[in-house]
Amino acid sequence: MKLHVHGSIFRTFIFSQVLIPIVIAAVACAANGQPTAFVENFTGPVLDPAWTQLGDPAGHPTVIAGSYDITDAHGQPGTSLRRSTGGTVSSFTHEIELVLNPHLLMGSGGTQSDFKFRSSGADGVLDVVYNSFGHLRVNHADFNTGSSDHIAGGSPNNITIGYTDGDTLKLRVDYHGGTDTIDVTYALNGGTPVSVYSGTGIDGQFGDVITSSVEVLVFKFGNSTPTQTVAAIDNWSLGELASGTPGDFDVDGDVDGADFLIWQRGESPLGGTSAELADWQNNYGPNPLVGATSAVPEPSCMLLMLTSTALLGLRRNGWRRH
Repeated sequence: MKLHVHGSIFRTFIFSQVLIPIVIAAVACAANGQPTAFVENFTGPVLDPAWTQLGDPAGHPTVIAGSYDITDAHGQPGTSLRRSTGGTVSSFTHEIELVLNPHLLMGSGGTQSDFKFRSSGADGVLDVVYNSFGHLRVNHADFNTGSSDHIAGGSPNNITIGYTDGDTLKLRVDYHGGTDTIDVTYALNGGTPVSVYSGTGIDGQFGDVITSSVEVLVFKFGNSTPTQTVAAIDNWSLGELASGTPGDFDVDGDVDGADFLIWQRGESPLGGTSAELADWQNNYGPNPLVGATSAVPEPSCMLLMLTSTALLGLRRNGWRRH
């Protein structure tokens, strides 16, 4: 006995039970990416429209030629340069290289200004601050708990770094998604990076401090001297934090079940390729699937997109049979 199914019923079933779920998965997968990476060298002559100039208009340069020179006058709300990031929380490296001149002057509070290197997200704000007293500190504001304070440096534990006006200062923040921790370093004049802080957030967590924006801010908090800090930004970048071990997709120093889940969801650097799975298997140990999952890995974002595109094409053509 043959079973006959009306064509329209079959097409409705395929569309609702197959096509729609695949399209939804593909859209979700495509949206679930890393924060938008960039490398900015400010070669000019105009500013990339991805950047937004905020605060004192007079504090921004009119011409850009190899650096972005930003300053702030007393009485202004601060001058800042901001870039939206988006994406989802993941391990990242946020780095800037600049020259502050003037800033410290000859001591006594210098220009009475703060330079802030900032990232922000749904869960909070992370600031690396270098003030004109010559002190470096790391601040964290946790939106979930309402806590906000320095987690490194700050009175009475001021951190001095030996900077002199005109030196090249490099600041770097590495966020490890697997452990929800950061490493903050600085380097002077191309020298060896020096650790400022390694650890968790103010209340033991960071979460998302990246998917809203990154920003530089100069703020002149005092006016006993009219001299203003000038921060000349030479290089600024945001990218994925590279792991030293193949298969360590969450960059927490080991290859374990959590890394497999990242690969399975298509969130590994290459989107869940077979080569990445091989890296994970080779570095996990003799029983790579133990502690990970028994589920069959989901297709990568690319496969989902290709499948949904093909099915949409079939539907547009009326599922014709030739």
